[in-house]
Amino acid sequence: YYRIARQECLDLTAASVRSEHTLNTRFEEVFRSINELRSEAANEIMFQVGMATATSASGSKLGYYNGPRLQNMSSVYGSSQGAVTLAPPYFYAFDSTDVRRDVTITTYGMASTATIQTGVTLIAATDGKWRRDWHIPPVTGTVNYLDYNWPIIRFSDVLLMLAETENELNGPTQVAQDALLEVRARAFGGNRATAAATLTAAGFSLSSKANFFNALTNERYLEFGGEGIRKYDLIRWNLFESKLAEVKTNIEKLALGLPPYQNVPLYQYYTTPTTASTAVQPIKWTRSFYRPSPTANAAPAGTTRVNWRQAIDAQYIANTKPSGTSYTLPGTTTPVTSTAQGLAAEYVPNKGKELQPIPQATLSADPALKQNFGY
Repeated sequence: YYRIARQECLDLTAASVRSEHTLNTRFEEVFRSINELRSEAANEIMFQVGMATATSASGSKLGYYNGPRLQNMSSVYGSSQGAVTLAPPYFYAFDSTDVRRDVTITTYGMASTATIQTGVTLIAATDGKWRRDWHIPPVTGTVNYLDYNWPIIRFSDVLLMLAETENELNGPTQVAQDALLEVRARAFGGNRATAAATLTAAGFSLSSKANFFNALTNERYLEFGGEGIRKYDLIRWNLFESKLAEVKTNIEKLALGLPPYQNVPLYQYYTTPTTASTAVQPIKWTRSFYRPSPTANAAPAGTTRVNWRQAIDAQYIANTKPSGTSYTLPGTTTPVTSTAQGLAAEYVPNKGKELQPIPQATLSADPALKQNFGY
């Protein structure tokens, strides 16, 4: 299968056919085009599910259920739920200069009847590739079908599949390295040297098959956030259990300010314009996400303070554990009890929940079909 996939990827990425599909030079443009209901010049999206009619039959709630939370129902952009939040360590998986971070993750919302963005806490940051406030034309009110298409295969996925299959078959050859670094370089303004240097600074190496694989798994993590790919990558790599455990451990490290999160601020501060406008007035964070908060941490005049690392409390961590689990944050004495509302709280390895259940209507239509294990 690796050989078949490798050859398909080589065929699709050959210079002679790149006039049909190639890597867009701007990561944001790929998703702006979806939100603006138009094509993009590079045709990076090679296969997607089309949505239309703004109905439950064939429409899409992308950008309503997920994306930044908008509460301005009577204003320009309507309302959205902001229901898909990110595990806090994901924000810090990105290099500070990686342009994918602020496309993939939103750190703002909009209050009622306003176009002014307001900052959110670290645990309220949402996925950002589908945003109601990016829709063109704007959709007001409570309409919740925005008809955003769902991409299945992007050209960057083909490049990273080429990198993976080449490494599995032949090790970290130049072909494998070129494919991975082509994707990564886009995140750094097309600068391959910066892409390689930041990869090294993050603790990754392309020097051996095992090292390359680790870098590859991380690159797919950064490239496809919010696109529904990561879970199935981890399952096919047999890393689902270990990576879930790793991110839960990192949540606690982040809460405690332990390395590599020792410089993450407890609080963040932002300013927004005060003049009336019908256009979006973007938030401006006044301090780095990578510097500790000042000792005197009250909000300076003209700014608003939000909990950042401070938002990750004992209850948030407890909720990543099975319901009823008692948890005490190290350094504190008060236990809290999990309500199992957090990340994969009830997941038990190898008990079948790696797959979704088959809908009852499908089972009823085909008596020979068996429900997935675990349901």
